[in-house]
Amino acid sequence: MLPRRQLDLVLCRAAAEAGARMHAPLRFIEPLEDAGRVVGARLQGHDEARAPREIRARWVLLASGAVPQASLAAGVCDRRTPSGVALRGYVKNDAMVGRITELEVAWHRRLKPGYGWIFPCRDGVFNIGVGVAQSHRRDALGRHRMLDVNLREVFAAFTEVHAPARELMEGGTLLGELKGAPLRCSLEGARRSRPGLLVAGEAAGSTYALTGEGIGKALETGVLAAEAVIEGQRLSLGDDAVRARYEADLAALKPRFAIYEKASSVNERPWLVDLLVWSARRSPRRLQRMSGVLEETHTPANLVTARSFLRMVFER
Repeated sequence: MLPRRQLDLVLCRAAAEAGARMHAPLRFIEPLEDAGRVVGARLQGHDEARAPREIRARWVLLASGAVPQASLAAGVCDRRTPSGVALRGYVKNDAMVGRITELEVAWHRRLKPGYGWIFPCRDGVFNIGVGVAQSHRRDALGRHRMLDVNLREVFAAFTEVHAPARELMEGGTLLGELKGAPLRCSLEGARRSRPGLLVAGEAAGSTYALTGEGIGKALETGVLAAEAVIEGQRLSLGDDAVRARYEADLAALKPRFAIYEKASSVNERPWLVDLLVWSARRSPRRLQRMSGVLEETHTPANLVTARSFLRMVFER
C-alpha cells in the first residue's frame, strides 16, 4: 500500500499527463459568480501579501476534503461539523515486515465508540491510527456536538490492547507526528451541486462510516463528476441536465453508504465483533464473507438487522 503523499503524487502526475494543469500551492477563497452561476474560483497563493488569483472555468469541481471552509465559501455546506474524527501516523519498524502483511482492524471496549487499524506500506513503514466514525451527534436542540472522546487516549489504549500495535510502536520510529483529521461520511453534510459547480470527494461525504475508508470512494465521485461534465459538453447539455446526472449517480451510491452507516453500530458494541470472530473461526465461508466487508467485496448488510446478523453468525 502507498503512503498518502505518494498516492497524491501519482494522481497529480496522471492528471498532468492527461492534460490538466497543476497550480500549487493555492487556497480556495471563494467562487467567481456571474448571475448566480459559478464561473471560476478566486485562489490565494502561499504569499498572503500578494493579490488573490482568479481562474475561470466552464465547471468547477470542488474536492476540498472534510474541512468545511471551502464548501462554506462556495455556499454548499449543510453542516459544519464532521461525521467522525481520526488520528493516524506512519511508523518505520523493519522487524514487523512479514508479521503485519495486510490491513488489521481492531475493536475493543476500551476503544469504543471507535476502532484501531494498521496496514503495511513499503520499506518497513506502516500506517497506524484510530478513528471514531460517529463522533458528532445531535443534541436535544438539533445541534451536532462532539462526543467526549480524546483520540490520543484512544490511540494509547489501542497500543495497549492490540499486541501488534504495541510492538509496532515500541520497536519503531514515528515518522513525523500523529495527525488528526475530520471525516465526512455517508454522502451527507453538503449540497452536491449548484449551477456551475459539482461537489466531489470527502467534501460530499464520500467516506464509509463503518471503516473510515474514503480515498477510493472520493476517487469514484470524482470520476462521476468528470463523466457528467464531459457528457454535458459532448451533448451540449445545460447546467440542470449535468447536475441532474451527477446527483443521480451519487444517489445510486447512497444505499451502499447507508448500509455502512447502519453497520457502524458495531463500533459501539465491540462484543458483537467478538461474536463475529467466534463465528468466523467455525466456518471458512463466514470468515471469507466477513473479511469481504473490510475488503469491500461484500457489503455489511448482514450487520444491519438482528435477524440477518444472527443468520450470518450461526448458519453454515
